[in-house]
Amino acid sequence: MAQEHMTAAELRAYWGDKAKPAAPACPARTLPREQPERELTVAVADALRTLEACGKLIGPFSHVANERRDKGEAILAYRMGVSSGVPDFIFALANGRTGWIELKSETGQLSRAQREWRRRLLALGHKWALCRSLDEVIRSLEEWAALSTRPDSPAARANDGSREGE
Repeated sequence: MAQEHMTAAELRAYWGDKAKPAAPACPARTLPREQPERELTVAVADALRTLEACGKLIGPFSHVANERRDKGEAILAYRMGVSSGVPDFIFALANGRTGWIELKSETGQLSRAQREWRRRLLALGHKWALCRSLDEVIRSLEEWAALSTRPDSPAARANDGSREGE
């Protein structure tokens, strides 16, 4: 039996009919036109919050805020352990695995540091994907079995506050 999933188009339709989760709004009009990767990041984060609220995202996720900074912030970030090339999103997957997604615009290229992160993560057995659209993010999460529509899924149990084994 094929597993049902929410496509990017369904996510967009869902957003039109439902209130967004309590998160700071970041309207697209506040983002400069010359930053398509930032706009994609905001769209992906919004969609992931929807999937999480619907109980479809099995594990937690986070965006790695590793964007460009001014020189003073960059020095402090480096001293705090920030590393260049870290993928944009990290996902906790089943069985102690992690998935990493690097977002790029249609023409964006991986930097040397990003290629090195990809090499090292894959060598350690982590999941890694380069995505240029919300649809590609959804496909990667599906391939990693990070999405579920079953009411008894780990995502549904996590969202209803119940804990297995207690």
